[in-house]
Amino acid sequence: MADERQEILWAELLELKSIGYLIRAKIEQNMSLVISNISSSFMGNRQLANHNTDDIKYNLNKICELRFDETDVMSKSIQLKFLQHRQRLNKQLVANSEAMLNAVECLQEVHTKIMKTNEEVIKFNSEIVDLATQLLADDKIADSHILDEERLNSELDKLERQCGKTQKDCMKMTKKIDAIFDQNQKAQDLILNKRQKIMKNRRNISETRKQINMFL
Repeated sequence: MADERQEILWAELLELKSIGYLIRAKIEQNMSLVISNISSSFMGNRQLANHNTDDIKYNLNKICELRFDETDVMSKSIQLKFLQHRQRLNKQLVANSEAMLNAVECLQEVHTKIMKTNEEVIKFNSEIVDLATQLLADDKIADSHILDEERLNSELDKLERQCGKTQKDCMKMTKKIDAIFDQNQKAQDLILNKRQKIMKNRRNISETRKQINMFL
């Protein structure tokens, strides 16, 4: 009876191992996609939009130079708008960087847990090697390695419950990962759409800069 339960448990545990690695692969895929989206939004779209802001500022300064004198309230008010805008962006830049730093710290904690798991594997392997050595030498085996039928079944009961819980956790995690992946793909599409709008504005702003003197 115990032999049959152990075989079933091995099959379930190996299946869970495969599911676990699949989940891990999907998580890393999501991480790569998120990092790509962050880079595209900041180094791509943000810089293009900032370039547009610089040209808009140039155009407005040109208009103010020709329409108003340097002491005019309108000129100073426009400059204030750009100063306030830059300050808001600086504040958001620091806040976003802080959020990214927190994410890095979380990943460091994950790495610490991974190293701890590696140590557990190494420790287990060493213990089993020692047990094998004792068996080969026909030494006395510690009682902790020998379970009677009752204790063996008790441990199998515990493993079966743990296995069932892990299966449920994997199912919930898989649904969450797939939902996050869909969100990341939608975010990627949104980034591309916004970039097209930014480039359209870029062309309009550039054309205005070329022809601004004609209207003044």
